[in-house]
Amino acid sequence: MKQTNWTAHSGADGTLDNSLQFVRYALGTQADALEVDIRRHPCTGELVLGHDTVGEHPLTLQEVFEQAGRHPSMKINCDLKEPALERQVLTLAQQSGMTDRLILSGTVDVAHIPDAAFRAQQVYWNLEEQIPGYEEQCLRNPAFRLEAMKQMCRLCREADVQVINAYEGFVDRQVLDMVRRHQLKLSVWTVNTVSRMAWFRDQGVHNITTRRIAQALALPPQHETKAVCLLEQAYQWSSQDTSSDVVFSFQCPAEVEELVVSFTYSPGEEATREICLPAVQAAVTRYYGGYPQEIEPMTAEQFLPVKNLITLSLAREGIYLGNAHRWAPEQEHVISCRYASSGFCCPVSMAGAWTGMLHLHEVLSPVCKGHLRIEGRTR
Repeated sequence: MKQTNWTAHSGADGTLDNSLQFVRYALGTQADALEVDIRRHPCTGELVLGHDTVGEHPLTLQEVFEQAGRHPSMKINCDLKEPALERQVLTLAQQSGMTDRLILSGTVDVAHIPDAAFRAQQVYWNLEEQIPGYEEQCLRNPAFRLEAMKQMCRLCREADVQVINAYEGFVDRQVLDMVRRHQLKLSVWTVNTVSRMAWFRDQGVHNITTRRIAQALALPPQHETKAVCLLEQAYQWSSQDTSSDVVFSFQCPAEVEELVVSFTYSPGEEATREICLPAVQAAVTRYYGGYPQEIEPMTAEQFLPVKNLITLSLAREGIYLGNAHRWAPEQEHVISCRYASSGFCCPVSMAGAWTGMLHLHEVLSPVCKGHLRIEGRTR
């Protein structure tokens, strides 16, 4: 597995953000890079450090490069906090002999970076900057993460960028798999819990940015994981199975440290009008029967096609751990004592009797096929 790079976030381990104290501290660690926030001084136009604003006596980027010059193994991640800084940063890096050690993230406009090799490896392209309303939409609809990442992968391919920079809270195994399928790399920020650091490291992400760099560098070595199938089952349902539950169970051995639950069903939606219209019309009548149609007419056709909805819940030793209650015909959930996918809680132990349910909330398709596989991963 590829080695993960560690970046010390500005203000790491209790130092002052964007300060000389932080820069010197980070340079004294075994981190691969340190991150600083870059702005243009409103009076002098000089490149200085500052997150939201520029302070009274800000540290300059020139000073950072001078400090880093004594530590040739350390890269500098310049998180651009305002637009149109790329060329000025690149010019200063070239003058300081830091071009090969420079990383650009934040409000990066790749059109301002003509060097294709630099774009490919030294730009960490922020997903949040490229997908409008990304964070808000992810909070409203967790499934949007995959849609956004798919779009971001396409943008990267078009722009010859290889590294996507994303907030760690919206990244799970499905998102990681999406990036790998497009043969791209992922950088995550800002990972401050040991369990998440270890999980991302074990997944082989390209870069992890953290405020707790000392803890990150002290993580125990990674070991190769092995997988054993604990349960595999195929299903076939029809519309008559709507509003029913399918129970499954399996035994988890003591040596298992992580469960990977993969569940798919197809089709994800039904588009046949003759099948959908009666169900949709009944719902429209039920929920909008008394709605003034002259204000906003409600017709069954505007709600087509209709999604099938099947969700999955888990419990261990009779203790409910959660439900992935969202539309997703392809699901993968990771459960361990250190980390659990969105919708689930971490169990106190992995060993023991596990049960679960597939909740068939709505199946409109005459034939809907499902597949469930549960793997236990050990070291």
